[in-house]
Amino acid sequence: MILYLTYWFPAADRGKATGMFQSAVAVSSIIGNPVGGYLIGLHGLAGLDGRLGAPPAEGWGRMFLLEGAPTVLLALAVPWLLTDRPEDARWLTDEEKALLAARIEADRPAEDARPPRRIREIVGDSRVLRLMFVYFAIQIGVYGVTFWLPALVGRIHGLDDVGIGFVSALPWVCALLGVLVLPWLSDRSGNRRGPLRLALLLTAAGLVGGALLPPVPAVLALCVAAFGFLGAQPVFWTVPPTILTGVQMAGTIALISGFGNLGGFLGPYVMGVTESATGSGTNGLYAITLIVAAGAAVVTGFRWAGLRASPATHPQTEKEEITDDPHRALR
Repeated sequence: MILYLTYWFPAADRGKATGMFQSAVAVSSIIGNPVGGYLIGLHGLAGLDGRLGAPPAEGWGRMFLLEGAPTVLLALAVPWLLTDRPEDARWLTDEEKALLAARIEADRPAEDARPPRRIREIVGDSRVLRLMFVYFAIQIGVYGVTFWLPALVGRIHGLDDVGIGFVSALPWVCALLGVLVLPWLSDRSGNRRGPLRLALLLTAAGLVGGALLPPVPAVLALCVAAFGFLGAQPVFWTVPPTILTGVQMAGTIALISGFGNLGGFLGPYVMGVTESATGSGTNGLYAITLIVAAGAAVVTGFRWAGLRASPATHPQTEKEEITDDPHRALR
């Protein structure tokens, strides 16, 4: 889907387009958290909980069944909805198919200028390695919020299941704002590095606040972190197309995404090892914060060539260096 957005929208609008796509993550949590709280509160409805192995007084079994069913049904439809080539997409008009095919062909490098395609060369590229680490830092920041949020909400007195669901949805409301505001700012200015670095710094600051503050202000601090980590992602995905092309971009994006998602896998180990060594779960959150801050430091080393904006609107960008050489986009 990221590749589809890359070719469908002009480079100057790709941040906003990817942000609209990733806003679904926030919207699903805004709706899903209160709905989940409501479903958990329907104790023993139709005996589903006991049949699914959960105690009759708990609603987890019913919630998993009802919230998981739409995903399973949609997965069955994927082979008919998604295609390998735009020419085969029945849901596109002929003009849209031609547009996508033309942009994909135009992006194909000349035979004498093809970038290296061997895995060894791609993985050895320092720019790719830096992108892998930055995405890892973003994803481990996501884990820090999702892990710490339930503990904070559970310490707020007087909330029932639905109330817990609504409070848990608040960071995702801010995440929705981040996924719309930061890509818009990035596209408008033509600057990718600045908004991406800002997003990671906000994530780190929010995680620190979540660890230090009492429950209610700590939840607000995690709202700041959520604004940062989700807003960072659409801005981040505008960067790989500046150094990658064609088939190489498809494979390398998968590599970056796969490595970055290890953040969600390794996050529990980072938290657990730190807590075991220090005796404090808060220190585990600090460890994750350091990784996110390191990601912001790595972003500082990106030398983004920029997108030329209208001098009348953005005179400060008139002198930015513009290059079509993908190997000069990041150093």
